[in-house]
Amino acid sequence: MFGTGVFHFEGAWCQVTTDVQSILDFGAKSRSELHPLSRAKQSKSTAKSIDLGEVGQGLASEVCASAGGPKLPCTSDFLRFEFDTAPELHPMSSIRQPVQTGTLQATVALTALSSAVVTEAKDWRDEALLVPHECIRWWNANLLEILADFEPVKRPTSAWKTKVLMDFMDNYYVPCVHHHHRSEEEIYNPGILEKCKSMGVADPFTKVKKDHETLVSLLDKVVTFRKPIESGDAKAVEEFKTAMKEMIKFMEEHLAEEEQDYPKIFADCQLTQEEEGVLLNKILEGLGLDGSKKFLPPIMYAMVLWRGKDKMMEWEAKLPGPTRMLNSNCWLNDFHENQLRVLEALKKEEAFEPHPPSCNLCSVM
Repeated sequence: MFGTGVFHFEGAWCQVTTDVQSILDFGAKSRSELHPLSRAKQSKSTAKSIDLGEVGQGLASEVCASAGGPKLPCTSDFLRFEFDTAPELHPMSSIRQPVQTGTLQATVALTALSSAVVTEAKDWRDEALLVPHECIRWWNANLLEILADFEPVKRPTSAWKTKVLMDFMDNYYVPCVHHHHRSEEEIYNPGILEKCKSMGVADPFTKVKKDHETLVSLLDKVVTFRKPIESGDAKAVEEFKTAMKEMIKFMEEHLAEEEQDYPKIFADCQLTQEEEGVLLNKILEGLGLDGSKKFLPPIMYAMVLWRGKDKMMEWEAKLPGPTRMLNSNCWLNDFHENQLRVLEALKKEEAFEPHPPSCNLCSVM
């Protein structure tokens, strides 16, 4: 999945919103003229090529063979778009001006960091942990707002919220947060520790390891409340809300400590950006296709909020070609339906049921 790729993308970027009523459909059905697949094989005089490498070519061919609809060439030409002349083709360009309300107004304001310790990302050392952390804090802010009015037992008209919220927790939030902390324990921190040892720096991760064990335990606890709540246990609802708030509070403190400590650790052991990038690539490989579908779009979404459109696009351009193709044509649709729309619907009373977007590319997953 994450093979070698050479990418180039330049163009405008529309700002994002947490008000999904103003978000246009990303899919090919309603925006077929803007869907990236509809502009395959652009004129060679204006187009930029994407070198997928051998691994990428294989995945691109597999995707093409699995996708229904028009037959398109399954070579690097398949992914040749007019990046310079048609920036509106970017699949997230349909997201509109932000409209922040409630808790989110203070916690995820446009181009503002929600970190408690980093007020401005000065260099890659600050940004390294902010990429996943700002996404997690965006999730947490939404969940806290939802929990404030989560009464599926006392208020039967909102009983639908149990399934929708728990499905989001089980399918998106918990797996992604689990993977983040597990990857730090199994890949990121061991790689940094190896560099520390080579530079004569003592192990800086003793407390971090204990915190991760606590976080995993708290995450495992919150998912156990689903059945009691579904059975109508009002006490379980209150216990669930308390457990969620305690878990989020502990997690927020942990994220802040990491953002304060890691830049110093990087400096002490003289870890380079390139060395950190190698560890990051291993983490991305560990996500796999399904994990990338769930974690990559909200990371990009949150990144526009705190880092700005241009920096986000620079970051996205470094992703492998097949990953960008799947993200553009499949994963963003899933994010829109099963994360953005879900989180907004849970703040309201009108019953909502997400409908998985139809996507032939998903067949490769």
